[in-house]
Amino acid sequence: MDASSSRWHEITPSSFAHEQAALRYVRDLLPDRTPYQAWSNFYFISDQGHVREVDLLVAAPTGLFLIEIKNFRGRLSNDGALWTHKNRTFDNPLPLADLKAKELKTLLGRAASKDRGIKIPFLRGCIFLAEPQMQCDLDEGQRAHLYVPDDARSADKLRRLGADLLLGPVRHAPPQPEFLRALPRLLQKVGIHRTRRSVMVGPWQIEPSPYDSGPTWQDHHATREDLPGAYRRIRVYHYERQADEESRESVRHAAQREFLATQGIEHPGLLVPRELLQHELGPALVIEQHRNAKRLDHFMADDGAALDLPQRLGLVRQLAEAVGYAHDRRLVHRALSPRAVIVEPGPGGWAEPRLRVGEWQSAARGLSSTHTTHRVEVTTHAGRHVEAAAAAYLAPEFTQDADGTVAIDVFGLGSTAYLILTGKAPASSRVELAERLTTVDGLHPAEVVESIPSDIDDLVFEATRPRVTERIPDVEFFLGLLDDALGASAQPDETVVDPWDAQAGTELPDGYKVKRVLGTGATARAFLVERDGHHSVLKVGRTAEAEERLGDEAVVLEGLRHDHLVVLKRGVFALGSRHAIEIDYAGEQTLARLLRDEGAQLPDQLQRFGDQLLDAVGYLEAHEVFHRDIKPDNLGVRRHPKRGPALVLFDFSLAGAATTDIAAGTRGYRDPFLGTARRPTYDRAAELYAVAVTLHEMASLELPTWGVDGTDPQFVDEVTISSEIFDAGLREPLTAFFRTALHRDADSRFPTAGAMRQAWNRVFTAMDEQGPARTSHTPTDDPEEQRDEAAAAATASTALDAAGLSLRAVAVAQRLGADTVGELVAIPTRALWRARGLSRATRLELVKRASEWRRTLPVSESAPPAPSVDASAQSGLDTLAARLLPPATRRGADQRTITRSLLGLPDENGALPSTRWPSLTELGAAHGLTRARISQLTQKRRLEWSSDATLGEIRDEIAGTLRGLNRVAAASELVEQLLISRGCDREEDPERRRACAYAVLRAVVEADSNLEEPLFATRRHHDRVLVALQVGDDESYDTPNDAELLDMTVALADEAVRLAGSDPLPTPVAVVRALEAIARRHDLVPGEQRLVQLAAAATGTVLANARLELYPRDLDPIRALRLSQAGAGVPPEGLAPEALVRRVTARFPGLNGFPDGPDLARMLRDASFDLRWDGHRLRPMTTAAASSTSLSHTSAGGMQAQAQPAAEGPDARLAYALRHGGVRVVTFRRSRWPATRAHVSALAEVDAVDASAAFVEALRAVARERKIASFDVVLRADAPDADSRARTNLQLVVGEAWARLDDAWSGADVLVLDALTPFGRYPGGMALLDRGLDAARRGGRNRGPRTVILLCAAQDEHEAPRIGTQAVGLETSEEWVIAPSSWSRATTTVA
Repeated sequence: MDASSSRWHEITPSSFAHEQAALRYVRDLLPDRTPYQAWSNFYFISDQGHVREVDLLVAAPTGLFLIEIKNFRGRLSNDGALWTHKNRTFDNPLPLADLKAKELKTLLGRAASKDRGIKIPFLRGCIFLAEPQMQCDLDEGQRAHLYVPDDARSADKLRRLGADLLLGPVRHAPPQPEFLRALPRLLQKVGIHRTRRSVMVGPWQIEPSPYDSGPTWQDHHATREDLPGAYRRIRVYHYERQADEESRESVRHAAQREFLATQGIEHPGLLVPRELLQHELGPALVIEQHRNAKRLDHFMADDGAALDLPQRLGLVRQLAEAVGYAHDRRLVHRALSPRAVIVEPGPGGWAEPRLRVGEWQSAARGLSSTHTTHRVEVTTHAGRHVEAAAAAYLAPEFTQDADGTVAIDVFGLGSTAYLILTGKAPASSRVELAERLTTVDGLHPAEVVESIPSDIDDLVFEATRPRVTERIPDVEFFLGLLDDALGASAQPDETVVDPWDAQAGTELPDGYKVKRVLGTGATARAFLVERDGHHSVLKVGRTAEAEERLGDEAVVLEGLRHDHLVVLKRGVFALGSRHAIEIDYAGEQTLARLLRDEGAQLPDQLQRFGDQLLDAVGYLEAHEVFHRDIKPDNLGVRRHPKRGPALVLFDFSLAGAATTDIAAGTRGYRDPFLGTARRPTYDRAAELYAVAVTLHEMASLELPTWGVDGTDPQFVDEVTISSEIFDAGLREPLTAFFRTALHRDADSRFPTAGAMRQAWNRVFTAMDEQGPARTSHTPTDDPEEQRDEAAAAATASTALDAAGLSLRAVAVAQRLGADTVGELVAIPTRALWRARGLSRATRLELVKRASEWRRTLPVSESAPPAPSVDASAQSGLDTLAARLLPPATRRGADQRTITRSLLGLPDENGALPSTRWPSLTELGAAHGLTRARISQLTQKRRLEWSSDATLGEIRDEIAGTLRGLNRVAAASELVEQLLISRGCDREEDPERRRACAYAVLRAVVEADSNLEEPLFATRRHHDRVLVALQVGDDESYDTPNDAELLDMTVALADEAVRLAGSDPLPTPVAVVRALEAIARRHDLVPGEQRLVQLAAAATGTVLANARLELYPRDLDPIRALRLSQAGAGVPPEGLAPEALVRRVTARFPGLNGFPDGPDLARMLRDASFDLRWDGHRLRPMTTAAASSTSLSHTSAGGMQAQAQPAAEGPDARLAYALRHGGVRVVTFRRSRWPATRAHVSALAEVDAVDASAAFVEALRAVARERKIASFDVVLRADAPDADSRARTNLQLVVGEAWARLDDAWSGADVLVLDALTPFGRYPGGMALLDRGLDAARRGGRNRGPRTVILLCAAQDEHEAPRIGTQAVGLETSEEWVIAPSSWSRATTTVA
């Protein structure tokens, strides 16, 4: 075929001689006749948006072929799927060629979709190794679809391009003639283009041909004309062909996620994107790396043989330290493998290789990390972004939507270490890896290289265990084992040339002996050392620039001497080939580890630690020093046998940072309002902001946050504080303190550390000034006298909040598991003496009160005793209930059925009725009888029951119980007392036992009502029945009458519902005070415990605990886990699920709905507790950077993961309103309307109402009623040119339409309204809407809906909700929910 032939299409002339020669060889092979055709050097864009360059496309009778041309001179070999040529390793190019072929065939098929009869043939990807003298030493399995010139040296090993492919015998059905004739037109329709020589991405000029690619991205080399020698790697995330705006937004989000996940993290071992640029092909990441960098697997294939064991272990340490640093920053890689690691020449060139971890597209950052467990939120669909070469190194749980804990990276670290130590991959595929792990339960590098020490072999094995619970828990632990192994193998007299590489036991210059490696940061490595019998810490600089940072730190520390600051013992000095500083040891444990192990701090220790921290910061303030990175990880806890624990602030590595560097520090603790025109530089307010966040974390284990949906804090009015988790006695004063300390306006915060310290101590003074939660008061205002009186009156069942203990002591007792006086005295005195985290005064108070109560209270005293009943002579409630039914006769069959219903007993089939205590009207409706007939039948039963002596005994028993309960109770309380005193003879099912008790109670009450002097009065309140004692003739004149008692109980019930619906839940003192105010209005004030119990029991929807707290019966389990702190302080051996649930129900009795095993673990993670399920128990998931032995890892420009909001997310906020009533206004982008409507409807379990359609239908109905001849009359009256009379008439019709809708919607429990335009356009619409919203805010009163959700479409979902030109009135920020983009991608699951 001649170069000028019409069948040879040179789309782009080649610039390379070897490629020109290869194309010329192929052209000379091809006959210049039909059906032979060829196209060379073009590119197309795949459906996924990838720019695909093609060397040659050939159509021949033997098929259609996409040919990639490679020119390798010399020997070509392989190790698995890695090819090696002249000391350069790369991937087998065939998979990429095959992928291009598949993508091009798909596009050709679409182009031919309208051409009948054209069938696209199979398009084969092939590799043409064009150099004739190449020596092929590839394994047999790597030779598929490789072709050489027909006369090539390797023609005996590989197939020939001419004789075996293009000109060979036709072995399959040849391409159809119709297809071959249409092929030029189809390619033109697909869009094949001239190969571009360069493409500009921002200021960078990238090579159009990518040197690497993944499922959703391509990597290119890039240079700049204006900066000779500058080099970057550009990763382009490609838009799909014909992508709509939402798809493009998804691609932008993926690139943005990779960019943001690592922003602010500075570490030589991490490879992070520096810029995010926009390009027509897609968003592009600019990554700074060495021009000659190699992938780790390629490096090991090229240069691994020259590495000795110490060098290999050094690479393993580099990798572990980099990953550990990321984990300290709450960043988990999730796809760690050699594919994600590059190797660059270090300061000494390739003799000192430096590893850097990249490929963060599947990473999980601390999106849920407000909790001190440092949990992270995973990136969904992570596998889509991971290149296939990584598969053989990934943890088995990678494909199971792993939860983002560090264990997944530990496996990747171990499997990558296997390659570093052996030079071999652990498996060729993910399937092979799974089979191997099934057989050997972990990887043993010593099986490949026998010289690997056994402890190193064990380290890799333990890191690559397939079961997460058996695997090394975190990278810190891995590094500790690595140090132990290196220390054990080191020779005692070994001289370390470089102190950076020192291990435990190493002797350093100047008499220092390394005890252990504490950690490695971006600029230094810290060692715990011993010298002259004293321990201290050496910080050794990493580089010359880092040594300057050490110098800055030394200068800052030099003049500082304070009990709560780390002390500089020796300034910068030469340590062998490095420079170092020596500081004292801050303690074995950091505050971060203490919080993880013990939970939120008790009031005494919280006050002490806060005071110490503010004292230290005040000292720094006086010396004009900023620490710049105050957080629990940088606070050591020193323990003194007499003075107790004390905080020590360490790591002053950022103290020398420029004040203009506002990105220095840790995100979450860094003031988000820096960098504005008013505050362009770091200032004192920013330092105190970090202190306030640290104090908040000490009190709650959570970080305060701004907004719930990622909104920039600049646009959030108020910080979200975890008030609900604070100890009850501190809740109000602490919340007020943090409102000031974290105010968005720095001028409104505490001006100095001294002022903040005074305010901090006032919080605890306010706590001490609170009296007990009692309803009876002495004339004195002295809290001590009030407590003494309360202690003297306490019984074993008295709640500790009301028993006369200080709130400090109450918090300690509750942490020890005691909520009542009886539970406290059961705790051994030695346990009170040994309790941690309390002052001597609080300890003495607890011991003294407990000893007094042991002397004065009977040991067995509990609740008031039930009336004495001879158990041997009484019948069980199930036996009595059966006697209450009339005999089963033909005539009495209906009466027996009606009586069952009256008493709430199971029907003949054993099914329990839905109503325990039906009214006569409800009975009549259920049985099709009039109320009068039901009254007759009930009266007949009353006469029968009045003569039953046993019921008479129970009547007296109930009267006695009511007298012990202040003469009024809910029926449910009397039922529980009957079950205790009478029980059942045979029935064991709890619900059926309760039904029998209700039946007997109702029979007693009905029979009593028939007597001349009845004892009981009843009242219904919603679905609850209340019972009160009537005043007898022989009782005193001041005995409260039944009407007053029932009125008070109804009012208490309503108040209890309000209190339990509060967010945060009210404290016991607040509960007692609110209920006491209600009771005093009726001149009836029971004791505080009875007051709270009665209020809760009268509702049916509220529960009370021994602490005198009120909470919803349907309290969200995740919220209950969070409030009870059930997941904090779990011992290393873990807890059984039932034991952990008992922690919750001890605080919140009566709650149900807690799952078992892995589902409970997931629920705990949603509550921000990192516990893993090992098949039997829930165990803590340890994390790195847990002790003060670790070096702080924050560097200039560093950022911490965004904390989880203390408030709930959009779904949870909607769910809360659906459960408890209220208003939610959801704003969303118009393009996401269908998905948002579907998501909210599914969550609410009701269909959204199209308000526009409903309004039009109501208009039509009114028009029909008014006999308007045609609806067109209404429409014309709505026209702009309608006359005034028509408009007046229209307003009448519209008003009636609104009234119809008001009637229709008022009966709804949950109302979801969509298409809201009529409300804003027509008179009366907003008034109707406001009435509905007002009713929902008041629990559905005045016949309104209990919950209203409005769906407001907007151009920008962050705009305040509006309906047309009318703003939707919001009472609180909680009512506004911004629909997240995830709603448009996820399917709602309704629990």
